[in-house]
Amino acid sequence: MNVRLEQIESIVKAYSCAVPPEGAIYVSTPVTNGPRIISALKNNPHIMDQAAEQVQRFKQEEVIVPNCKAAQAFANKLRRERGEVVIDPSCFFVEGWSQQDYLDLWEKVICEFASLVIFNVGWQYSNGCVYEFSVAVNQGLPTYVHDGSVVDVDCAIPMILKAATELEDVGVETSTLRRLASQLKSTKIAL
Repeated sequence: MNVRLEQIESIVKAYSCAVPPEGAIYVSTPVTNGPRIISALKNNPHIMDQAAEQVQRFKQEEVIVPNCKAAQAFANKLRRERGEVVIDPSCFFVEGWSQQDYLDLWEKVICEFASLVIFNVGWQYSNGCVYEFSVAVNQGLPTYVHDGSVVDVDCAIPMILKAATELEDVGVETSTLRRLASQLKSTKIAL
């Protein structure tokens, strides 16, 4: 077993010490993308021409930190209102992990511990959130948006495709979003 898989298994085991199977609300929220990346790039159209270090610092300050603060506030609000265990993946960071490592971890967490998944504002702009939506749908979990409305495949696909177009308009690559939307269409047919 490789080191990343061992780390993921250890983290999942740690969750099992505190969260019963299907005993938590999972909150899916944009971290590195979302509506904030669109407004940040519109306000700073030449930032992507800068050195990689400057671009990363810009994304950290303008997108990631505000997204994580909003995610944590939303998760805390749900905890207060619902009195249930809420898993907020936005505050979890491991040096050297790729997005795939996080996707692998959160997929296992959703499959083992989520009773439902709530998608925070702007989820449809995020590759990770859309992947998590696909996982939840394939698991047959109830899926809601931040205001408590049900979000199903029929309403999710147009939201994702519209978000992809908006991201493309500011130069963000969206092949993963579009691929996931296409896979969701296939899921819908199979259901």
